[in-house]
Amino acid sequence: ETRLTSGRLDQPQVARLAQVAHDHGATINDLLVTALALSVREHRSDGGKRPVTVAVPINLRAESPFDASDCLGNFVGGVHIATRLNPRHDFWKQVRVVRSLLQPRLTSSAARWSMLQLHATLPPTLIDAMLYAAYDRCDDKAARRLARTMCQNIPLSVALSNLGRASVTDHLGALHVHDLVFFSPKSSQSHIVAGAVTMDAIMQIGFSYDQLLIPPEKMESIKNRMLELLLAA
Repeated sequence: ETRLTSGRLDQPQVARLAQVAHDHGATINDLLVTALALSVREHRSDGGKRPVTVAVPINLRAESPFDASDCLGNFVGGVHIATRLNPRHDFWKQVRVVRSLLQPRLTSSAARWSMLQLHATLPPTLIDAMLYAAYDRCDDKAARRLARTMCQNIPLSVALSNLGRASVTDHLGALHVHDLVFFSPKSSQSHIVAGAVTMDAIMQIGFSYDQLLIPPEKMESIKNRMLELLLAA
């Protein structure tokens, strides 16, 4: 049963975060992944003995070996990194660990190519149905079989999707665009999914989570700790 919560970083905070990330040879995405993994680890009941696995999506549509312009399917791959971070260590040391794990996977073409080749053989609607079936929202037998085969069962994983900076500075009725929150689509078997987007220099971070596994008060603590780590970086 999914619930939502959100947090935000205002313009001066985002500007400072971008500057310190640049000064340390990192990206804001590296910081987001590190802060999320650390905050989840600190709130784990096992005392952080097991690694926290973080999933990061990869957009494959632009790299498709076939014309996907008229397809509605999800051409999305992803990478998982298993982090063993120590909250007692310096935050920037943790960022370097995350970056060393993340960058080789994000820049490797091997995993992308194999996923694209697989997508090329599947009807786009079946790819969508597989993602729904992974969460018991689709009864199609083929989709459920595909979900059992492809969807990784990593019960301790979390996911983060960072859209980056969106060039939109307009209003939507009475709302300014930076008041809108991005809630990332579910990532298979991830109990917490964070979605970040920066609009008009303000970053909104939306969290969707399974309240049967994570009580709302615990999720609020995880969210607040993540924001604290980012602001203290």
